[in-house]
Amino acid sequence: FCHYDPRWGQWQPDRFVMDSEWKLYGDGRFYNVLADPMEEQALTPSEQGQDAIRIRDRFQMVLDRMR
Repeated sequence: FCHYDPRWGQWQPDRFVMDSEWKLYGDGRFYNVLADPMEEQALTPSEQGQDAIRIRDRFQMVLDRMR
């Protein structure tokens, strides 16, 4: 889990949960960071297999606990 709240530049605060392959932002954007390291295209629900859905749900539980 990471809460990012810079006090400089034009960056906005954000929260996310990630592991070595997946990353879920607090606003719902979900990425496979191995396939898309620059996070250029968030995965849509139809692009998420069963493993990705399971991981996304687990990450969402972490984000929900951090509110």
